[in-house]
Amino acid sequence: MERESIPTVMQPAETANPCLAGAALCRLGAALAVAALLVPLATRATVVVRTQEFTVPVLALDPAWGPEAITVEQYDPSAYGGRQLQEIRFQLTAFFSNDVLGGTASWVGFENTDTEYAGTTTFSFTGISSLVSLTRPWDSTTIASATPSFDWASSVTGVYDGATDWGGTSGRITAIVATDSASHTSPAPASDLPYFIGTGDRILNVSAAAEQYSLYVTGGKTHLETIVPYIGSTVIIQYIVPEPMGLACLLSGISALALRRPSRRRV
Repeated sequence: MERESIPTVMQPAETANPCLAGAALCRLGAALAVAALLVPLATRATVVVRTQEFTVPVLALDPAWGPEAITVEQYDPSAYGGRQLQEIRFQLTAFFSNDVLGGTASWVGFENTDTEYAGTTTFSFTGISSLVSLTRPWDSTTIASATPSFDWASSVTGVYDGATDWGGTSGRITAIVATDSASHTSPAPASDLPYFIGTGDRILNVSAAAEQYSLYVTGGKTHLETIVPYIGSTVIIQYIVPEPMGLACLLSGISALALRRPSRRRV
């Protein structure tokens, strides 16, 4: 008895869906484009790992002072997971001291000594200042400089009262109040970075130049002036290194997103 043959239907082999493949390539391209934009931002991420602050003693300008040495601890990469020193920030703040109790109060005085002119004598001090510098001792170059500056104008009426005391009817006195700050960020010059890397100490110098000022007087023909300046300063030094693991985590996340195969919906 002859058996009826049943025709065999051949199933076509599964082929990749061109739509899905195109979408995956588009997704990969977009992810890589985002990565290209974010890499520069990630590589610039930094963090301050060490801050050192120094207070330079208040000293009289007689006529100048310094250099005063400050001792800076070097940056040791082994203490921070091997991260290399990327930048150093220096900040210098200089000021005229007004510490009356400490005996370092800065002041300026004027005395009209004309014994004949009985009218009004006006005077104006401009730019009572001192240049304070933070310098590198190995080549005497300046890292940062600050110049606190003070102006004062006033007047007196009448002849000299007979006492040079910066007061009474012929004299005036006032406190000098001024502060100035300046900052610098290495690696300019590049020699700053290796100088501060190690396990020891490094020395920097702070100095203050003699005071400068100009005085303009109208009225009395003779006068006396005096300036008693005390200058103080502070120095802040910060070590800056790359943010740890920031770039690696970012790129690994983007790679995972780009290479992730979308799930296929079953119908």
